[in-house]
Amino acid sequence: MGLVLNAPLPPTLAEAFSQLMEVNAQLLEEQRRTNELLANRKEKSDWMTGDEVAIALGKRPNKSGHHKFLQWCRDHGHLTIFGQCKPFTYSRQEVETLAVRVKAGDVYLL
Repeated sequence: MGLVLNAPLPPTLAEAFSQLMEVNAQLLEEQRRTNELLANRKEKSDWMTGDEVAIALGKRPNKSGHHKFLQWCRDHGHLTIFGQCKPFTYSRQEVETLAVRVKAGDVYLL
């Protein structure tokens, strides 16, 4: 008497690889959708880092994250609300107001 198995035959290597690639593509698409949802849900903080301020004011961020024009803005009263510990953080509302003034030509940043 022989043993009969009703299990399907194992797939060939090419079929197994094809199935793995399909599953991988599905997982990557699901991860992309999840990342989009998280990015859309993320609320902006009331504070900005020095590099974020530099970008908002049309400057290029640098490796050190230290921007001399931000010190100039603090010293001349253009940025008055900022964190007291280094690295400084700046009020998003105040930075956006300053960005409007820079674009209007009221304030010139070197």
